[in-house]
Amino acid sequence: MGGAPIFPVSLKVVDMRSLRILLIEDDPDSGEAMCVLLRKQDAEVDWASTAEEAIALYRRDSDIDLIFVDLMLPGMDGATLIERLSEIALRRPIRRRRVVGLYCLKSTRP
Repeated sequence: MGGAPIFPVSLKVVDMRSLRILLIEDDPDSGEAMCVLLRKQDAEVDWASTAEEAIALYRRDSDIDLIFVDLMLPGMDGATLIERLSEIALRRPIRRRRVVGLYCLKSTRP
């Protein structure tokens, strides 16, 4: 994988004050850190630690704007979870169809 980044380097700063975020992270330390960071930006954050919990939360709450998904979840991988959440989103009115996946890849370098 050469030295090229796996994602665009430039990031746009987003005003998070009006965002409802669903964080799906099974590691308690990582989940807590992400919640703290997002809440410091005045985002409203719901945290699910399993894919099943995330699906149930997303079915109940149609006001979620942004979803962060851990790639390596127990029981169901992040890519499969994103597919499931997308299926739910497609049944909603168009203005509420927002599913975003964040893939964090671990480095294979020593």
